[in-house]
Amino acid sequence: MPVSTPISIDRFAKDFKVFGCILQDVQNQDEVKSHLLKGDEEYNYAFINAENIVSVEQVLSVVYKTLLDKSYDRLKSKTIHSEVIFNLAPQKNIMECLNKFGVSRGSSNLVVVKVVPSTEEFGAETMDQSLGKIVEGTVLPLSDKTILKCLNYSSIKKNYKLADTMVEDPVRLTRMLVGVTQLKGL
Repeated sequence: MPVSTPISIDRFAKDFKVFGCILQDVQNQDEVKSHLLKGDEEYNYAFINAENIVSVEQVLSVVYKTLLDKSYDRLKSKTIHSEVIFNLAPQKNIMECLNKFGVSRGSSNLVVVKVVPSTEEFGAETMDQSLGKIVEGTVLPLSDKTILKCLNYSSIKKNYKLADTMVEDPVRLTRMLVGVTQLKGL
């Protein structure tokens, strides 16, 4: 049975399929980042540093914004997966966003998102198998419970610049970060 989770976003269901999971205890972050920088198609995923994620709702929000931008031909980065990471961050510099919110040496836990055209033969089982070949880590279902074990409040405070407004209630923090995502670029 597949571990990766299908993510349903009704508005875009006829055009795209979306899947997500969490990779725990990743051992080969440098290798993954190197392949991403080379544009290796086998690594065509959004590898997100899980320290910066509070909830599944935050992930859904950023995927929705990315698909909306794609549908209006407003992507700012090279791939839909780098756009997911770009849209998570409040910064406007793509490289800064990828460095703070993407895979890096210190990110042993990753939220992984895959967006494919709905016509493509790709499913949760395919994602599990592919990730098993390229990443040394444990694949877990995308869930709030697992995300909360990975999040780092000080990282969120620093990366989102929330000095005076930082809250450690996941529901309230999710609302703030979803707002940041949806308002970016307006």
